Amino acid sequence: MLRKLNISQGILLAIMSIVTIFLLVFNIILIATFRTTSLDNVKYSSREINKQVIMNFENYIDNVIETSNYITAKTLSLTVDDNISALEETYLQASALSKDIVSIVLLSENGLNVVNSNGEAITSDAASKSWFTKALDTPEIFNFSTPHNQDIFSVSNRQVITISKAISYYDALQVLKTGVLCIDLNTESLISLANKTNLGENGHILIISDTGDYVYSNNEECTLGVCASRTLADDLIFGGQTVVVDTEKMYLNVNTLTHTRWRIATFINIQEIYNSQTRMMFTSIGFFLVALLSSYIVAVGLSKRISNPLHQLSEHMNKLDQDFILEEIQLTGQLEVVTLSESFNEMILEIRSLMDKLVTEQKEKRKSEFFALQMQINPHFLYNTLDSIVWLAEKEKNQDVIEMVIALSKFFRISISKGKNIIPVTQELEHAKNYLNIQKIRYNRQFDFEFITDDDIYHYSVVKLILQPIIENAINHGISSEEGGGFIKIIGTLENGFISFEVINSGYGLTNEQINTMYERMREGGKAQSVGLRNVYQRMKIYYGEEADIVISSQMDEYTSIKLIIPARKDA
Repeated sequence: MLRKLNISQGILLAIMSIVTIFLLVFNIILIATFRTTSLDNVKYSSREINKQVIMNFENYIDNVIETSNYITAKTLSLTVDDNISALEETYLQASALSKDIVSIVLLSENGLNVVNSNGEAITSDAASKSWFTKALDTPEIFNFSTPHNQDIFSVSNRQVITISKAISYYDALQVLKTGVLCIDLNTESLISLANKTNLGENGHILIISDTGDYVYSNNEECTLGVCASRTLADDLIFGGQTVVVDTEKMYLNVNTLTHTRWRIATFINIQEIYNSQTRMMFTSIGFFLVALLSSYIVAVGLSKRISNPLHQLSEHMNKLDQDFILEEIQLTGQLEVVTLSESFNEMILEIRSLMDKLVTEQKEKRKSEFFALQMQINPHFLYNTLDSIVWLAEKEKNQDVIEMVIALSKFFRISISKGKNIIPVTQELEHAKNYLNIQKIRYNRQFDFEFITDDDIYHYSVVKLILQPIIENAINHGISSEEGGGFIKIIGTLENGFISFEVINSGYGLTNEQINTMYERMREGGKAQSVGLRNVYQRMKIYYGEEADIVISSQMDEYTSIKLIIPARKDA
């Protein structure tokens, strides 16, 4: 259908398509960027606000715990000297240090008053309180109660949170006892810390104890019982996400106070962000339509200005022979059109020349590429081998040095092969054996190998250095010095006009996912693109074409097999 369009219509369609795609992509990116950025900012701000709330509470609680640790140490040191008056003064001073501490009391295991910062305690059944029993049941941690009326040690009946912990002290008979240290904190300070945070319109905060009870909430609905915010906070448990509370978008973030195991959930109103996104989307659509209309007007004028002279040239070019036989094109008119017609004639001649040259260059390029791949020998092998020879010489293992030098000499003699890229199968197998002998000495003879080959394959030739990289992988990934080494088997067979070389190594084996990854890197390129599977695969494909292939198979904890399949040829 596009071929039926004239030049004017084609130019108009091309310009409008480009402008439309550009504007559309620009608007989509703009909207997506705005949405992502705004939401990321909201998430970041929410996390930071929640962290700040957590930090405020933890700093507050850390101060109380430091006071508790101080009192615990003073209680033990002063009661061992039976200095009760000094201990009472310590309790009184500690409670006076902070306006948030209502009272500090030491109770016996039976719930009886031992020391009280407020003087004489009101008789009450403290032993029945949950914060008292928890302190005795879990003496290694601090226990935090939910807000309750202070009806035990004071007549004020104010709302407090009791921090309790089991501590040791000496009674009047100098017997070491276990008691419960109780610090009552005024809830007004905790409420003040929570209300310092700006959470936006209808934004709110929930503080939930480790038992699931409310510690604090500035959402009236939640204070009356189960609310939507509480359900969302219970479902999330930890982290942050966007939620809907009473038709409004909120960002919920839940975190845990370290010492109390209370969970703090903050709900930040982000509805305005979504409203801004909607306004941004409609603004972008309006801009898109206006820009599209303006582009259309400009494109129509531009297409006519370009297409009219080209239309004349097109009529002359249609008279040419359809068999691509070059004929002179003689046109009169505008300088651009005349110049274009002359350039067209020259271009045809140049294209033919370039095509012939390109064919020649491609042939040479394939040869150069094959040679470059052939020369990709890992220098680390030579360095490591020479280091091993030096080490063996220093250890006076002369026989190993002799074997290694001989094997290395044969290895590189075959590698060079007088510059030949195709060598007999016998030389390729000998090259692989020399490599294995070198590596076996380097690995302190921790593995064995075996060659099983059909005599028929000795009549053929192969691309050199295709076995050594595969064997190198088998040694690097299949031989474990910690588990007694392993075994490598090389099998060469001739079947249906194809030679196959199969390298099998014992070891952990490969999963199907790992095998698929190896195929992907081998065929399409990946992390390992030097000496290895990809190098061998490329050279095989360059020389043998699509008939050559590599097949990988494995059995977990048993073996891994890499089979090279190539056409049987006598090229050398």
